[in-house]
Parts: sequence; structure tokens; C-alpha cells
Amino acid sequence: MDRIRLQELGAEYAELLHRLFGISRPELEGFLAEEVLGWSLSRVILLKGEVIGLIQVRKLDPDKGYGFLGTSLVQKVWGTGANRTAKDAMLRLLFAERPDIHRVFLGIEADNVRSLKAVRKLPYILEVDDDRVPVEITEDLPPETDKKRHWFVIERNHFHESTSLRLP
Repeated sequence: MDRIRLQELGAEYAELLHRLFGISRPELEGFLAEEVLGWSLSRVILLKGEVIGLIQVRKLDPDKGYGFLGTSLVQKVWGTGANRTAKDAMLRLLFAERPDIHRVFLGIEADNVRSLKAVRKLPYILEVDDDRVPVEITEDLPPETDKKRHWFVIERNHFHESTSLRLP
């Protein structure tokens, strides 16, 4: 999956992101405003120049040192390693650009078995109990995500240690 590249999110992706993931123009404009304010980092995921996903770290809180990671991928790349490659690239970018962020939380619905299997393969991720997840991360989740979630955390130091050991 070395052909994966992250590209800055821009208004030019509005129609495509709506078609692929149902993201409305007002939602996209909100994402762009959040990034300008330093509250998020959003990137489109490209494979050989084709948009295959969106990855975001939102709810960035420099005082508390955390954010919330979310990824959406088109189905044709599921199981190809694109998710891992995109997460690795995004976390490298985040931790390089934001020294004030030390941990990133990730929540996956309990019935999303495929995503749970994939995330548990990441060497730098730790599963945590619900009570370890800040309420600021969980309070604004959409109503349709009231399902049981498995929560994970990625610590900056653990990420760097795990990825520096990986051979190219």
C-alpha cells in the first residue's frame, strides 16, 4: 500500500465525498473551518491518485493533549492494508505538526467485526475501557452511533516506538 498518499481536504472534494460517504457540503465546510481553528486535521486518502477515503483527527484539545481519529474507506480497498497505511501516515503527520497532542482515541461499533479485527492488528494501539475515554470525545457522537463501542487509544510514544521498529 505504498501508493497511498494523504492530500489536504478542500472544497474541490465536496461532490465526490458526498457521493462516496454522504458528507454534505455544510459538513465539509465545517471540517475545513475546524482545521483553520486548529480543532482538527482532515485529509483525503488517495491511491494512485484516486480518492479512496477520508481520515480525520477531530476534537483536538491542546490543553488535554488528545484527539479523536476516524477513517472512512471505499469498500473496494477493505482488506488491502490501505487503512493501516493511511492511519500510519496520518498519525506521523499529526504527531509531527502537533507536539501538543499526546494521545488519540478511536471508537469502533461492537458489531463492526471487520474494523475491530483490522484495528487490533495495529502494533501501537491499546484497547481501553469506556471510562478512560474523555466525555468530550463521546458527547457529540451522532444518535445512530449510540451502539456499544470498543474504545482504543494510541499514545504518541508508543506509536513512535512501534513504527520505528518496522522495516521499510
